[in-house]
Amino acid sequence: MRRICWVIGLMLLGAPVLAAKDYPGSSDHAGLDRFPLSYIVHYRDQNIPEYRLALGELEKINGVVTPEKEVRLSGPLKRVIYRLPNSYSAQAPFDHFRDQLTGQGFEILFECAGQACGSSNYWANTIFRYSKLYGLERSQRYLALKKAGQHIALYSIKRGNKRVYTIVDVIGKAEEQKVSKLDQLLEAGSLLYRQPLADEVLEYLRQAESPFWLLGAVAPAEDADAGVSRSVGLAEAVRDQLVEAGIAGEKVRVHGVGALMPSKELREAQVWIVIP
Repeated sequence: MRRICWVIGLMLLGAPVLAAKDYPGSSDHAGLDRFPLSYIVHYRDQNIPEYRLALGELEKINGVVTPEKEVRLSGPLKRVIYRLPNSYSAQAPFDHFRDQLTGQGFEILFECAGQACGSSNYWANTIFRYSKLYGLERSQRYLALKKAGQHIALYSIKRGNKRVYTIVDVIGKAEEQKVSKLDQLLEAGSLLYRQPLADEVLEYLRQAESPFWLLGAVAPAEDADAGVSRSVGLAEAVRDQLVEAGIAGEKVRVHGVGALMPSKELREAQVWIVIP
């Protein structure tokens, strides 16, 4: 009998702690059913002056974490963060909410999974500012949606300790403040070159008095010497395009770093515009 009680005690210790109550004063989002056996661990309901809705992979550029694309919003924010039983994957609650939202007619603006989303640390500590959302990058899922002026950000992660967290941010009807490519360049000091280059960026570079750099880089898998040579060639090709667009050639300086960039932030050959 004593042995049976001891075994039962071990089973109870190993079971996920789900007797915890919801965060005081919290409630689910209207029209959204929570995932079974989950409970609310964090809650926020207030007007905010600015919300960064990421619409692209997160990258760290010159020390600043910046989504490849984003929309900045202001207005009412209702944030609900759930914890799930350890036995579940991060995919399960993500699909649970995704199906409900798309079924209600929400338009998907951006979606990513695993390392394609960028660093989980950036999502947890820079975008959502809730450290418990930092977990295994291979498990993370992110989704941004919109319907009739209302925006939703959904993020799910499984931590190394097997705890699963899902955040659902609902930003009420708010005036959008779109961040232009020029704003991104001026704020971060660099911008990934993509064609066609935004007109406001071209005009800024035409009018700029100081020289600027084109920094070429290639995927880490390439041979070091060959990679440097190819990255320089990529930057030179972009310089020729900018000169054809009316930018003075003497203002455009070229440099190649080959594969000497963090692999998580470089999955393809790239050229960056870098301003002083």
